[in-house]
Amino acid sequence: MDGVKKALTCGHVTVHDLDFASVREFAVPMVADAQYGFCAAPTDPIGVRICVLVLGKGDRAESLLFKNTDGVAKAGQPVLKKVAPVFAEALARP
Repeated sequence: MDGVKKALTCGHVTVHDLDFASVREFAVPMVADAQYGFCAAPTDPIGVRICVLVLGKGDRAESLLFKNTDGVAKAGQPVLKKVAPVFAEALARP
């Protein structure tokens, strides 16, 4: 998780060859050993906003990506927070 956080300190992220800026962090309490969530808006007016949640358990990690095309900047956080416990439980299984 530290590597992901360090990589995003510049305020930019590239996802599927698209450049995003204005990275905002968020968290989902008590769902994984380690986690990092962020949302970003596009640098070009492509109309897609993203939210990503990275969950870690032991030596395993999973990332969840939410793409939003309707222009509501915070729509991804509630969805990722809702599904995070399900993915964290699956990640915790051997």
